[in-house]
Amino acid sequence: MDQQTSTETTALYASSSSQNRNRYNKRFTKPKNPPNNPATPVYQNTPSNANTTARPTCQICGKIGHVALNCWHRCNLKYAPTDSRQPRALLAHPTSTSPQDWIVDSGASTHLTPDVQNIQYPTHYQGFDSVSVANGTSLPIQHSGQGLLPLPDTSRKLRLQNLLHVPNLKHNLLSVSKLTTDNSVSITFDANGFLIKDIQDQRPLLHGRLHNELYQVQLSPDTNSTALSAITKDSVIWHARLGHPNNQILSALAKCFPEISSVPSSFICSSCNMAKSHKQVFNKSFSVTTAPFDLLHTDVWGPASVPSVEGFRYYIVFVDDYTRFSWLYFMHTKQEVLSKFQSLCNYIKTQFNSTPKTLRSDGGGEFIGNSFKSFLQQHGIQQQFSCPHTPEQNGLAERKHRHLLDLTRALLHASNLPHKFWADATSTAHYLINRLPSKSISLQIPFQRLHGKSPTYTHLRTFGCLCFPWMKSYAPNKFAPRSQECIFLGYSPQHKGYKCYILKTGKSLISRHVVFYETQFPFQSASSTTNTSSPSTNNYTPPLLLTPYTTSPTLNNSSHTSATQRPSHSSSPHTSTTPLSLCPTSLLLTPTIL
Repeated sequence: MDQQTSTETTALYASSSSQNRNRYNKRFTKPKNPPNNPATPVYQNTPSNANTTARPTCQICGKIGHVALNCWHRCNLKYAPTDSRQPRALLAHPTSTSPQDWIVDSGASTHLTPDVQNIQYPTHYQGFDSVSVANGTSLPIQHSGQGLLPLPDTSRKLRLQNLLHVPNLKHNLLSVSKLTTDNSVSITFDANGFLIKDIQDQRPLLHGRLHNELYQVQLSPDTNSTALSAITKDSVIWHARLGHPNNQILSALAKCFPEISSVPSSFICSSCNMAKSHKQVFNKSFSVTTAPFDLLHTDVWGPASVPSVEGFRYYIVFVDDYTRFSWLYFMHTKQEVLSKFQSLCNYIKTQFNSTPKTLRSDGGGEFIGNSFKSFLQQHGIQQQFSCPHTPEQNGLAERKHRHLLDLTRALLHASNLPHKFWADATSTAHYLINRLPSKSISLQIPFQRLHGKSPTYTHLRTFGCLCFPWMKSYAPNKFAPRSQECIFLGYSPQHKGYKCYILKTGKSLISRHVVFYETQFPFQSASSTTNTSSPSTNNYTPPLLLTPYTTSPTLNNSSHTSATQRPSHSSSPHTSTTPLSLCPTSLLLTPTIL
């Protein structure tokens, strides 16, 4: 094969008919009047001495001149064809399947569909690949993109990555290898049909029947349009869960994690546009570090115009130059800078058996004090300063401020929370930024670059949404409610749980199991909320009271169920026109349930 010729995605079709079964000594030739559709070649039986130019291709060894029935390697289970460069899809083509059905094909190397409506946000195919059928005809590929295969009795959907649109095909093809790789599922086949199960919990997801020697996934005619609309809704929720990242970041993340949906290019988020407007950036400087902790960038932000619920007015951020991973600490005053840096050094020493080599900052008084310099000299840490009135020289820390505050404003605006919750929004934004791809390191994830493993995203929920944590431990009697209306304020750095703010008492607590309504925001106006069906419930564990905290480097992931609908029997949500009376959590011991 010429090296300049692109590899073709091959789809071999063989017609299946009960009339010509068990006729082993017949040769196959083309009919005199072939069908109009080149994608469905049909062969008729002729005597062995008939004069014909058609030469069939063996589906076992790939050679021309004989069929699989007469192949010498038919009974050799260990045989593999020598030329396996071309991916292919083997499909028997009966006439009883519906256009909405999908055929599970173990020989297909990618998913194929003749209907462009099965593709989410299709883009014109730019390559030179084509799909070849058994008679040698090459069919062009017009579009590519992602698809979604809905599952019965579950909110999960199987993502179809690299779904190709080939208009002249007759049926939709599901590639077994792509389906199992992209969705972390397993597929088992038997004489009755097939079963798709989740690899982690072995939960059955989809069962299909064996019909006309084909494993079929039967869908209703309106399922595809419903699935695509569900993608759009899910993508908007993931956009909110991840802290309103831009489309490029979300798309890069969706390629690696099937549970995440990317938003279309036409999607417009008003919170992003209002919160992230800024001037043009300076020219980029390229990193020269080769290992984590070779260079840390740091800067102090504050004072905040409004103190947080815990009374914080400042925060300090440390950014690793190599991994772009950052650490965030809240402070009441700037005098806490040294203690926060000492905590970070102890954490790096304990968790990574390393020490920062260089610390770069501006010339602020908190960094040039004798006690701070003495600590750096004692641990052999080199100190670098940016020139006066030249914040661009400490640009990485300055850009981290902008990134954090952009997401903080977006989270507060989307949930309509008062500004006194800025510390919770900033902490959540920082948690998410460490788990989002960064352009500075070629769309790699800082968390993965530092820890050597991928983060999890299934536990993420929309900041500021309505939630109901389990509070049975604090109920005064057996007939008291087991929960109250709360606001989701982020992820606890010390626990594997969620931080929830109780509306009635103004207290905060940590709970492992929480029911979420990710489209309901109590601080928004009542007209923006919609009451629908009830959420799913789970087994619960007692919550923990939240004491005043500073965001520590400890990272914990947790997962739980979510509900995007609010129960109809819930009380009316609070609105932004009636501000809440907030008290510091240090003065509140236990939540009271009325």
